[in-house]
Amino acid sequence: MTNSGPGSLIVVDEADNLLNTRFSWFMRGGTQDKGWMNELLETPGLRMIWITNQIEDIEPSVLRRFAYSLHFRPFNKRQRIQLWENILKKNKAKRFLSQPEIENFAGTYRVSAGAADLAVRKIYRGGNSIGF
Repeated sequence: MTNSGPGSLIVVDEADNLLNTRFSWFMRGGTQDKGWMNELLETPGLRMIWITNQIEDIEPSVLRRFAYSLHFRPFNKRQRIQLWENILKKNKAKRFLSQPEIENFAGTYRVSAGAADLAVRKIYRGGNSIGF
């Protein structure tokens, strides 16, 4: 890991295993030494973005070291319709689905943007026609 000056930014994606220390004994068979992480989080001038799927198992002593936390709420139906339309357009697959079908997907499948994009790419780019 590097911190090579004032413009450096470190992004830690899928940080669940590093941060979720509360139940590390049950999950991994051993405890995780938090000393290195606490020291890292308190390093002056270090800018990091930690991305995790859940914070329930992060100890309060670790959570309070973060300056800012942002929680993304699940999409509502209108946002999911827009999501499906954007993904289909990006993958040049919009012509395969009618507007009512897109609205049906948005109402039926409460999935993330990544899951919807992966579904379209797998089906469309995999040589199959769209047939969800």
